[in-house]
Amino acid sequence: MEGIKEIKKAGTIAHDILKQACARVGEDVPYSEISDFVDKAIEKAGAKPAFPVNISVNEVAAHYSPDRNEDKLFEKGDVVKIDLGVHVDGYPSDTASTVIVGENPKGEKLKKAAEAALKAAGEALKPGRSLQEVGKAIGNVITSAGFQPIRNLTGHSMARWNLHSGLSVFNFDAPNEVIEPDTLVAIEPFSTDGAGKILESKPSSIYRLLAPVPQRLPGAKKLLQRIVNDYETFPFAQRWLEAKELLYLPQLVASGAVHRYPVLMEKAKGLVAQSEHTFLVGEKDVEITT
Repeated sequence: MEGIKEIKKAGTIAHDILKQACARVGEDVPYSEISDFVDKAIEKAGAKPAFPVNISVNEVAAHYSPDRNEDKLFEKGDVVKIDLGVHVDGYPSDTASTVIVGENPKGEKLKKAAEAALKAAGEALKPGRSLQEVGKAIGNVITSAGFQPIRNLTGHSMARWNLHSGLSVFNFDAPNEVIEPDTLVAIEPFSTDGAGKILESKPSSIYRLLAPVPQRLPGAKKLLQRIVNDYETFPFAQRWLEAKELLYLPQLVASGAVHRYPVLMEKAKGLVAQSEHTFLVGEKDVEITT
């Protein structure tokens, strides 16, 4: 498999930065302080973000990333998911953890359920084995804890410049494909005390290139070329663009050149916890890169 060195480097960097980011979460800390730290730490480590750090709180499950100068603060009792990705020369890593701000007994139980489900998933993940066994392990652990897995969020295989390269890893017992050797896969159990389903909410500040659709306006052409050059197929944050570039971003979305992600909310507004690692499946064994 190509890129082993880069894959492992990306995983190590992501692991270290996630640990530091989680330690910075606390009551009255701005969300933007965490996103700024992650962005700068990845650059300092000599890597690049595979996607904007997701800082999803309570019933928000995914795809929330602070915009520039955002003033949201963490509050006591918040269930905070920090989900970040790093790439080295296009080879990605993806990892996440949950932090409880202050005290929240149910949040702590949800966090432990997600972490235990990830551990069980790692033990079930074997080359040549159906991913159904992984989903079954995740679902059994979370339901045994008295919660629901989120059924319409999945883990995913990854490849160079591609965060979702074909395989999905369900968080419940569902028919699935066999995972072959030389596969990079992110597994991310989500536990909730809600309905176990997410819905699309308001638009987020996260975008991704869909296709280099020709643009009429010079400013839109220039921005599209920058997106192609700087991010390729990886998602990017609105806060990473200059003010004058933001003027043309809606045009790129309207033309179909760029996709804007929606914030994902738990259907019944239940609390959500998440735990995630990237796994490298070899010929005989499995290694956690993050």
